[in-house]
Amino acid sequence: MRNNNRSTCTAIPLHILQHVAKHGDDDARATVKETLIHTARLAEDRDHAFLDTPNGVKAAPGERRRVYDAQQKRSLPGKLVMDGRSVTSKDIEALEAFDGSGAVRDFYANAFQRDSIDGKGMALVSTIHYGKKFDNAMWDGRQMVYGDGDGKLFNRFTIALDVIGHEETHGVTQHTAALQYHDQPGALNEHISDAFGIMIKQYTLGQTATQSDWLIGKGLFGPNVHG
Repeated sequence: MRNNNRSTCTAIPLHILQHVAKHGDDDARATVKETLIHTARLAEDRDHAFLDTPNGVKAAPGERRRVYDAQQKRSLPGKLVMDGRSVTSKDIEALEAFDGSGAVRDFYANAFQRDSIDGKGMALVSTIHYGKKFDNAMWDGRQMVYGDGDGKLFNRFTIALDVIGHEETHGVTQHTAALQYHDQPGALNEHISDAFGIMIKQYTLGQTATQSDWLIGKGLFGPNVHG
């Protein structure tokens, strides 16, 4: 099913960021306000771009995953830093994004015989180092976008495999159920991503359901968060 509702889905819910923007300390409010502004702009830009862009990019052999570096700018996708062939990186975020997309692809291929998130071999594209202290990760309808976090409330957003699985599963939902991203359909959309995000982590780590910690985003909170 082709989905015309390409909503931007974020790892940290917007209502949480909005709360921090109102009630956090001065640094947190400034950082999170910037995150909210540029999340909205990214979503708006993508909505316009999709009018002229294919729903998914078919991956050629050896090009199943690509990671780009935005270099703290807000232009997507950025500079290519990993492609599984000749371009490699030692950047921990590039490695985590690349390996995370591979884990998602392997899970859906082996557990459900699904060829990438769209079922048609779509290339899994990621951009790291998006913006400065960007406090989120998101599936924008076409690719993954990862912020570095602010180092206080949030660490780097590639740190948690289940977050990567959660966000890229929004892509699976986009290409299958095509749930709208608001109200009850939006809640179901999020629930599906939570369930599959933790399953992807369990599958990759070889864990049973009883062995799993069942935590989404472990390691994501920074030193100023106690929870």
